[in-house]
Amino acid sequence: MLPNTDPTMKPLPPVEWTDLPMDRLLELETLAPGQFRNIPNDSNRNGRSYGGHSIAIALQAASRTVPADRPASMLQFMFLKGVLPGVPVDYQVTSLQDGKRFSSRHIRALQNGQAVLDAHATFARPAPADRLAHADAPPADLPGPQASVRVTDLPPASAAALEGLGSYSFAEKSCIEFRLPRPEQLAAPGGCNRFEFWMRARSLPADDLHGQSVGLAYLSDWWINFPSLSAHIAGLQRSGDAIYVASLNHSIWFHRHHDPREWMLLACDSPRAVGGRGLALAAVYDAQGGRVATISQECLMAARLDA
Repeated sequence: MLPNTDPTMKPLPPVEWTDLPMDRLLELETLAPGQFRNIPNDSNRNGRSYGGHSIAIALQAASRTVPADRPASMLQFMFLKGVLPGVPVDYQVTSLQDGKRFSSRHIRALQNGQAVLDAHATFARPAPADRLAHADAPPADLPGPQASVRVTDLPPASAAALEGLGSYSFAEKSCIEFRLPRPEQLAAPGGCNRFEFWMRARSLPADDLHGQSVGLAYLSDWWINFPSLSAHIAGLQRSGDAIYVASLNHSIWFHRHHDPREWMLLACDSPRAVGGRGLALAAVYDAQGGRVATISQECLMAARLDA
């Protein structure tokens, strides 16, 4: 989610997501060894490319340079500049390590000659035995995805609760299915810095281990920082202030393989927001309650007049 940089600060338009499957959105042209190009066509409400698109393309570019039997284990990502839709972005992948088990890559992307993102990714061959393992449990007593609520079915009052929260809207993306087990969290009295949701991908860029990791990366920016803001909805409504939200940095730890076309529960919380920056953490579980990934994101929360 990227900021509206229009100095006139006009009202944000309704979002009209690109109606394309994920494989079309994430088409990646190889220019030379380690050099790739994508033309983003995934505009959000702020007129910038959806952040998950950039995260996924960076991981996909790095995946093209490692063996097929080494799926992604970690991605650390910095948003440096809002990505403009329709303008080519060039990705340069540099090899940092190719060991017996791990491969590490650096990814830098430029648009119009300016750096727009910087990332590091690690890929790991799975260990033959997994004796040293533990995981926490998912939240208890939550409705499953089929019993949860689609955002398009929520009453208008719920949508009104999001007024002033920059790029958030109830518009659905055609390649993401998203449901709320506790829709009352959207407008909890006094705010709430915890938020859960179910999601899954309707398509993938490729049906292999790398493509499934890229698909999860694409989903990972969807509403992930909402708990950083949700605790302040009531105060924003009272004051009438409007803010924009910009993702600053983003990390994913892939704990074990999961096909993101299957339902996942994201249990998110924001342990701290201060100085205009909020930190959000998300535990990602499969439908059986197994922990498959962890996501962290720091976002900028600023008055729109400061843009």
